[in-house]
Amino acid sequence: MKYLFRLGQRILVIGLALLLINHFIIKDTFYISGVFFYALPLPLIIFGFLILGFTYIKKRKYAVIIFFTIIVLSLIVYKNNYKNYESAEIVESTKEILYWNVAKQKDNNWHVLEEVLKTHNIDVIILLETKELSQKQSANLKTILPNYQALYLLGNMFIAVKGQIEQLEYIGENTMNPKSDFRINLVECRIDSTKYRLAAIDIYGNPIVSRKSAMRNIIDYSIENKADFIIGDFNTPYESVYFDNYKDDYNSFRDYQQGFTFTWPSILPLLEIDQVWLQKKYRPIQMKKYFYDNSDHAILIVSFSNE
Repeated sequence: MKYLFRLGQRILVIGLALLLINHFIIKDTFYISGVFFYALPLPLIIFGFLILGFTYIKKRKYAVIIFFTIIVLSLIVYKNNYKNYESAEIVESTKEILYWNVAKQKDNNWHVLEEVLKTHNIDVIILLETKELSQKQSANLKTILPNYQALYLLGNMFIAVKGQIEQLEYIGENTMNPKSDFRINLVECRIDSTKYRLAAIDIYGNPIVSRKSAMRNIIDYSIENKADFIIGDFNTPYESVYFDNYKDDYNSFRDYQQGFTFTWPSILPLLEIDQVWLQKKYRPIQMKKYFYDNSDHAILIVSFSNE
């Protein structure tokens, strides 16, 4: 019995060491490394070290090393994922975009949206995993969004614009490609005489499915079609190697917020999978994040300026 216990300890030590190497160095470069990278974020690896520490509680030297490792890893999480950004000055041209994955709720969480709109002057609303409303619910929606042009989009998405929606294009599942691992709705809209192009995206969330093709297709499509924003559920952590291709042309809003950057799950956020990327010609002002019981994803509200 003692032999099996020690064998289990050694396997756990080797496994955790390999997970750290994978998380910090290899990441999702390869298919198999990506499976572990997506499924086991650093906070869960730290929890694994905590379990390991308790198995060595009677061996003080080893326990001290393990708990010191936990402290170091926790400080890394804090340094990389905690932001304390002071909002830039709000100017006249400031615009706000609200993004939320409503997680297929029956009424698309309109009551929550109504509360948020009381405290924010939102210009664009983008919702993912939405459901079509009944005629009665649609009538109620018009009272919530009286000054918006609203449309349900293919791929279970919804957009509302305080202006005009001028052009739409959808890339995703169809009869020619029924197993697409991502969806894009490119929306061109006009707000206060200025045109914006928004790429609303949703990537398939299964950790055993590589993000390589989806991430590359999304950034290539966005650049080719001059998207000003890439917004949505990437189901891919910010540390992914595939976000390197985004950083030449776009800025992430992750650094323009206060608090931890994690967006999912709402009950105990561990992953930063909901993201907003902004063309570098615009100036990011701030991002605010809210959690509600009605969805396991955070609401992201970003402010930006043309100036």
